[in-house]
Amino acid sequence: MILSPTLSVSSIAPVAILAAVSQILAKSLVFFAGRGIFDLSINKYKKKIDAVHQKFLEWGKKTDLLIFISAWIGIPPLYIVSIVAGMLRQSFVGFFFISLVGRILRFVLVLYFPHLFLKFF
Repeated sequence: MILSPTLSVSSIAPVAILAAVSQILAKSLVFFAGRGIFDLSINKYKKKIDAVHQKFLEWGKKTDLLIFISAWIGIPPLYIVSIVAGMLRQSFVGFFFISLVGRILRFVLVLYFPHLFLKFF
C-alpha cells in the first residue's frame, strides 16, 4: 500500500481487520492458557500478572473497559490482560469481541497516522 493523498480509512480497514483478527486469535490461546487449558510458562510475568490481576479487582464490573483500553492503547499489555482475563474466568466471547474492536481501532490509527503528515510535505 502506497501512501497517497487519496488514502482513506475505508481503504486501510481490510488490512486493519485482518491484522486485528489474527492477533486476537493468538491472544485467545493466551486467554485459554490463563484458564489452564494450555500449559504456558508464565513465571517470568508473575509480577505483571499480579499487578493486572489487582487492576481487574479494582475495576470490578468495568473490566470490559480495561480489556478495551489494553487492546486499543496497549497499557497494560494485552498479553498479560489476556492471561488474567482467562484466570478470572471472564467471558471468552466478551473478551474476544472487546479486544477485537480495540485492536481494529488501534491498527486503523497506526496505518492512517503517516497519512496525516502528507498534508505537511
